[in-house]
Amino acid sequence: MTHLLDSDGKPRKCCGYYSGGFCSRKATVLRNGKPYCTQHDPVWRAEKRKARDDAWKAAHRAAGEAAAARKAEYADRIVRCTNLDDAAILYDEIRRL
Repeated sequence: MTHLLDSDGKPRKCCGYYSGGFCSRKATVLRNGKPYCTQHDPVWRAEKRKARDDAWKAAHRAAGEAAAARKAEYADRIVRCTNLDDAAILYDEIRRL
């Protein structure tokens, strides 16, 4: 952990930044020769972003599959429908999905 200390023996500060300026937290990891706190660590942020994106994709994939199944069901009901008024109502329901 000596690489996270200044020449004076004090903890190095994070080189990350936010909209208000540079981060004032002490460094916990060294990446490419630069000190980072846990929040601004590029590897940690990439892992967190990937996990968040994977969860979002899974949730939206399930919603998309459910919507496609509903549309297929409505389309099948329209094909089997003999009354034109009922078919028009079903078609409007499909358009709202």
